[in-house]
Amino acid sequence: MTKSAIAIALSPRREARLTQLTKKTIWEQATALSVNTRVFAGFAALLVVYLPLILYLKATYVPRLYGLFAGAGYYAYIARLPELDVIADSSDNSTRSPIILCENGKLLGPAHSSQEDIIHIGKGRYSHWRGVGIMFSASDNSNPNENQKRYSLGCNALSKAD
Repeated sequence: MTKSAIAIALSPRREARLTQLTKKTIWEQATALSVNTRVFAGFAALLVVYLPLILYLKATYVPRLYGLFAGAGYYAYIARLPELDVIADSSDNSTRSPIILCENGKLLGPAHSSQEDIIHIGKGRYSHWRGVGIMFSASDNSNPNENQKRYSLGCNALSKAD
């Protein structure tokens, strides 16, 4: 079919509309979209760009312990974390805390150790007590304020927290 045959098949009104649409620039066509379509397209673009970034950061974020740790005798040091007291061990439940402690990415432990064992034996033992914070010792019983090791926290989802 030739162009003239197509034009004959269309009504004059449809032919005018077709001509008008073909003359519009891409920008004009894009701005002619409804508000709902533009909002949906913007939201979809936002999800495509930011969702993978957010998921990556959430999966890889590990809170670190900073600052000077208070000495608690022999091998024990304390990191005060009052914002985590709601999940800490207490006299009612001495294994409640789901907090895990890592030294340079390696898990320390045993968790929920007695304060006496942390102070006198050390070797990576730790506990998280309400009102105290995290009492811990370095894996080699060195001073964590001077040993150039990184200490980070995690959460054990299998803990018996209330």
